[in-house]
Order: sequence, then structure tokens, then C-alpha cells
Amino acid sequence: IVTGKVKEVFDFGIILDLGAASGFIHISEVSWEQVDNLTEKYKKGDEISAKIIEKDAEKNRLKLSIKQLSEDPWINFAENHNVGDVVEAVVKDVLDFGIVGNILGNDISGFVHFSELAWNKGAKELKNYKVGDEFEAKIIEIESTKRNVKLSVKQLVENPWEKVKEKYKIGDILERPISEIFDFGLLIEVEKDVDGLLHISDLAYKKV
Repeated sequence: IVTGKVKEVFDFGIILDLGAASGFIHISEVSWEQVDNLTEKYKKGDEISAKIIEKDAEKNRLKLSIKQLSEDPWINFAENHNVGDVVEAVVKDVLDFGIVGNILGNDISGFVHFSELAWNKGAKELKNYKVGDEFEAKIIEIESTKRNVKLSVKQLVENPWEKVKEKYKIGDILERPISEIFDFGLLIEVEKDVDGLLHISDLAYKKV
């Protein structure tokens, strides 16, 4: 374990001044989590401790790692979690297609695609989340090779479609509110999270 001062910060790594030699920390060795911007995290003169992982005698340079000073959190997570487990998480990032959440108690991130936020209108549900929000989710996939965890919020509750299939039959007459209007027809709210499509051609025998 060595300690030195940051000499240079690049997009791809950090040069550390160790006095008699210099050390290089590649961006992939900074943290077990993905690091996107080193210049936001480190600046010249910062003091850093790191582990020597390789020696280059010709260049008088050492390859160093910060992340290897601590245990790989993925090992602990994979040993103690399975598909189907329910976990607590906090929103780390909100993307156009889903949310990234830090799983509490682990330095591991999980991803919830917007289609897994709700059984219906998941894209609209996405707008209800912001960074820092805590939420509960079910693990639906663990990809050890890619270190990916896929989560689902909607699978914590019963699929409303299963109830609708049992409750209604063809020929039933319903009176329900319109939820959306399109050029091609109407969306009718049959139950919460279950819409029915009334196509324009089924509105009347006359052309509408």
C-alpha cells in the first residue's frame, strides 16, 4: 500500500507522484462502481492511498488500484442475493428509459426499466421518481458476468390483467371513464392499470 499526491488527472486515469517513482491508476481501478468523470472526483495535489498491482521496471512506474483496497462488493452481493428477493434501493439516476438505484446495504446498482415500474403506463410512472427517492423492488435477473442487476417494482403486486381475465367475459356491457382520446379510437379505463381500446370503427355504424 502506497500513498502519493495526484500529479495529473486524465479522462482514462490518474498519475500519482510517489517521490522516487510514479504510479498510474487506470479509471477501471478507481472504484468497483463505474466512474464516468475523474476530473470531478480528483484534482492535482490530492493525497491518495492505493495498492500496487503491477511493476514496470523499464519505465520506473507502478500500476496501482484504489478499488482493490476494499473487498469486491459484487462477491458479497451474489452470495447473499437471489432472483425473487425484495430489496430496498435509493434512486441514483433517472434516465429516459428507466431508473438506476443503489441497493441499500450494498455498493451495487440495480436497473429498473420503465416497463417494470408499473403494469400499465410505466413511462408515465417514471416521472414520479427523482434522485434520492427510496423504493422497494424485486430482483428479476442477476448477470454475474456483466455485474448487472435488473429490478422490478411492478412485480411486487399482482398483475391486474390476471384479475381482469377472470372478472370479465366477452359480451359484458361496461360503463367506464375515457382515459385517453386518439385519432384512431378511445382508451377506456376498465380497472386501475388496465385499459380497453374502443376502436373508431366500433363507435357507431355510421362513419365517425
